[in-house]
Amino acid sequence: MSSRFLCECGARVEKNLFSGHGIALLVPEEMVDKDLSQISGEALARELVMKSSIVVTCRGCSRLFVIEKDGGAIQSFRPEADAPAGS
Repeated sequence: MSSRFLCECGARVEKNLFSGHGIALLVPEEMVDKDLSQISGEALARELVMKSSIVVTCRGCSRLFVIEKDGGAIQSFRPEADAPAGS
């Protein structure tokens, strides 16, 4: 599986968490509500990465991509300012 793809604007979008820039995790609510006091920092980080979706913003057009935790489905969202009126 590739760690990057091309946005509709033509910019290259990195989806590997360790590539750095503009990549975040969308943490599921059940992870936030969980008692995490007994989990080591390393185990917590590993669990968060495994159970979270990746969120990345295109540097070219600011389109937001949500990449499901299994690395499969990618949803994209255009910034409202760029969306046509009435959509």
